[in-house]
Amino acid sequence: MTRSNPTAEYLAECFDYNEETGYLYWKRRPKSHYAYYTGPGINAKLVGRRAGNVFQGKYRQVYIDGRTFYEHRVIYALCTGEWPPMVNHIDGNGLNNRFSNLIAGDYKSNGKNYSRYSNNKYGYTGIRPTTTGWSASITEDGRQVSLGVFPDKAAAIRARRAAERRLGYFSTHGQKSD
Repeated sequence: MTRSNPTAEYLAECFDYNEETGYLYWKRRPKSHYAYYTGPGINAKLVGRRAGNVFQGKYRQVYIDGRTFYEHRVIYALCTGEWPPMVNHIDGNGLNNRFSNLIAGDYKSNGKNYSRYSNNKYGYTGIRPTTTGWSASITEDGRQVSLGVFPDKAAAIRARRAAERRLGYFSTHGQKSD
């Protein structure tokens, strides 16, 4: 049986959210949040401290009632009362959890917000050299679509950018991650 996600009201009893920084801080939680007598004592040591930790250098995560959640998802739920399938970072920075930088999404929209792979040899996502010029391609509805072969790299990049705009890719898609 799958447990439901915490409500915004429950999260508001757990955390203070700083909109300017995008940080969550632990609050003193009510005893009703704990099944064991040791919980309130542990919580007292955390009150006022920043919640969570950085996971794999990309996202922060917080631990609530025996479950781990990404901090950006908790912030989105705290601010809206909703738990969408995905929450995207508009600027592509997974540690920038200001609500103004978060947008509800799904797996399809999340794929339109990837940073450039570290092993990308050509400096731009979706282009590569061929024997007759430069080819450009893009993923549309789960399928790889060729945009054509172009005489030079700049033309291939222009075609790829135009396709990204047409298909609603994030402006940060394909940029180098920090």
